Amino acid sequence: MNKKVAFYHNAFPYGGGERITIDIANYIYDKGYEVYVITSNLNPHTSNHIKAVEVTKQIPHTEQNTTNFIIQFIKENHIDIFITLELNTQFLYEVKKRTQCKIIYALHNVPLWEAIDRYYKRKEKSRHSIWKSLKWYTLTNLDYHLFKKYDKKYIAIYKQMYQNVDALTVLCDAYKKQLATYFEDDKRIHVITNPEYPRLNPNLDKKKQIIYSGRLLYSHKRVDRLLTIWKKIYEKIPDWELIIVGDGPERNNLERLAKKWDLERIYFIGYTPHVDNYYKDASILCLTSTFEGWSLCLTEAQANGVIPISFNCCAGIEAILGPNKVNGILVPDGDINAFAKELIELINNPQLMEEIRKNVLKKVLTYSPELVGEKWLNLFNTLLENSNN
Repeated sequence: MNKKVAFYHNAFPYGGGERITIDIANYIYDKGYEVYVITSNLNPHTSNHIKAVEVTKQIPHTEQNTTNFIIQFIKENHIDIFITLELNTQFLYEVKKRTQCKIIYALHNVPLWEAIDRYYKRKEKSRHSIWKSLKWYTLTNLDYHLFKKYDKKYIAIYKQMYQNVDALTVLCDAYKKQLATYFEDDKRIHVITNPEYPRLNPNLDKKKQIIYSGRLLYSHKRVDRLLTIWKKIYEKIPDWELIIVGDGPERNNLERLAKKWDLERIYFIGYTPHVDNYYKDASILCLTSTFEGWSLCLTEAQANGVIPISFNCCAGIEAILGPNKVNGILVPDGDINAFAKELIELINNPQLMEEIRKNVLKKVLTYSPELVGEKWLNLFNTLLENSNN
């Protein structure tokens, strides 16, 4: 009898986390697992290895009804392992209490990202109000940096989560080490990076293009900082162009800013499901985020022979791009002048670009779906073996 794994996503497919679920499903399906995805919002998808189930629309859409639906589904379908990316401690408690399945919480971001996100969302709201801006620079900063109120809140939530799961997956060793300081033990924390498919014949005849790929969000991605960097350098590199691939609530603001500054050779492409068409020609990818867990655009760039340069804002980015100037360029977090300087120096050093391009094509092999899938499979098998002992 096949073993059964069910993932829960609020929306599926939607973004990077859902893409990872599809990659895992494709691997474990061939190893004898049935894979389900339970979701509140089902979008069109093409995975033949996933049985997608939408939370019924015949009942009022409340948190408790969703919980009851999922628990009933787990029982009726004899699900062995349940994986969720949603940090809801009451939900996890009820699944643990009312079912016999093994529970995994998959952290697809930097630990305590919720606190960082909340902090920068408040900054975003303060941009157009003197009073809110003053409040953010005083009270909000004190709460966040001095009193650590945001961190304390989410550390308590993470502790509750950890009590109700059989395993917690994180994206790099540094994240495990950080979380271990909050919990009584780290025995249930497992390090599994995100997978990336090596491209068969990546185009190495690159154009003079710099690319950004991802959502256009202020609190998280801060593409406005990339526009500031472009403003500093675009006249020094007249043959180069900047291409922004992606969409989101910040797009109108970014286009207005580019127009206000009279920026040249900058193109907003919008969302596309075929982002590899842009990686194919691009020489460099820039990432100017405030935080990232394990940015897929960096590994996608490496797989396409595109050189990634990013603020070193978290351990996940350092794990992907390090050592500096070997697998990419790491810039001190938030230092816009240093980013502009490193970008110009890279463009003016074809030999370094060629060396890094060769390195990243090798580095991406370490994220192969086979290697990553085997780690997930080992985790599943270990959990099920322990339940039988």
